[in-house]
Amino acid sequence: MILAKTLSISFGCITDGSRSISTLFRPVVGVQLTNAPTYLKKSFGTYELSDYTEADWMVELYINGVLVDFKQADAAGFFSFDVPLMYGSTNINLRYYGPYGEEQIVERQFEIPFVFMPKNEFEYSLNGGLVEDGENTVFAHARMNYGLTRSISLGGGVEYLSSLEDNPLIPFLNTAVRLPGNMFFSAEYAHNVGVKGDFSYTSPSNLRLELKYVWSEPQSYH
Repeated sequence: MILAKTLSISFGCITDGSRSISTLFRPVVGVQLTNAPTYLKKSFGTYELSDYTEADWMVELYINGVLVDFKQADAAGFFSFDVPLMYGSTNINLRYYGPYGEEQIVERQFEIPFVFMPKNEFEYSLNGGLVEDGENTVFAHARMNYGLTRSISLGGGVEYLSSLEDNPLIPFLNTAVRLPGNMFFSAEYAHNVGVKGDFSYTSPSNLRLELKYVWSEPQSYH
């Protein structure tokens, strides 16, 4: 298991960093403890890209328009690259060159949502404080995420909001799965709150399809 090498403690407004389950209409003033990096995550890891072309053709790998590597296919036309992937969108171009001036270009796109964790990496965030609503409402939120494999991230935690008289304690679970064919699925379940899911697909021609699902538990108001 890989733990983040930095430990960050901050004081002040913590609402944005908590990704709360509850809807908060006022900022929360308190403390946050986390091992998550303070900078924006960029590198997700590498992906082995392998394919076949004509025998002995040269293949150039471009990432976001920049030439990164080139190789010559073997006698069977096989080649492979270790492609660095970034969070967000990564545009991959493969340019094939034959011995007699032939040229082919293939474009691919990879989407890595920020909810994904690299394999064996563990990240946590603990938040607590008072909501500035004039009623001394106590808010606390603990969230953990773990990269089970390169394609599956698991997480969960618990949230507490004292103004919710019936169910002030809300445990929750979340997962993110990278499926074959550049498809992604993520979901979150919060006890007595509801379920939300997100499915996305990006085709080789950069056509993007995204489906969202939200179901909420019926709430009773007093």
